[in-house]
Amino acid sequence: HLMKRLWTEDEVTHHGRFYRVTGARPTARCFQQPFPRIWIAGMTDAAVKRAGRLGYPFIPSGLQSREKIRAQLGLWREHLAAHGHRAGPDQPLLREFYVASSQDEAIKSARRGIEAKYGAYAEHGFPGTSERLGEGLDKLLEDTFIVGDPGHCVARLAAYAELGFTHVGLRVLWPAMDQGEVLRMIALIGAEVIPRLNAVTRPAWI
Repeated sequence: HLMKRLWTEDEVTHHGRFYRVTGARPTARCFQQPFPRIWIAGMTDAAVKRAGRLGYPFIPSGLQSREKIRAQLGLWREHLAAHGHRAGPDQPLLREFYVASSQDEAIKSARRGIEAKYGAYAEHGFPGTSERLGEGLDKLLEDTFIVGDPGHCVARLAAYAELGFTHVGLRVLWPAMDQGEVLRMIALIGAEVIPRLNAVTRPAWI
């Protein structure tokens, strides 16, 4: 509520439970009108319920398995309906992603970045990280992260489109990667992943 006012009003005073703003005069105006699309990130069921209660899409984190996401989509739709909302046109998704010319190369190259990143998350107590890492990296590569050759990646992304996802954000920059590696991956996505994915579905790409 407060962000919408700050995006659209010339001067805002708001004294609420969590935020207190007095005479704020925002100077940076939104390019999107009246304001950007609102997507609510969520890992826990409570966050998913909140998104449904408020009537916004929820965007799963890169650590949630496909089956967990499927269950949370059902929970989200229940709470949308219970609060008089209908699902809008956007259903966003975030996935950890690594594509290479071969499956073995992709897994080998992605492994060091995954271990570095999520090992650090676990050390900092990021919710759910230790549990997922405890399942083993192979499990994460099987049902959560999208890592492989172009054909494998297209199949995995198409399966998410079947769940209703319309936008996907792919994380292609990992710890210990140099710029050349990132640029090679981006080129491969543009040359082989997007055209093949567009042949079977039409998600939006961000």
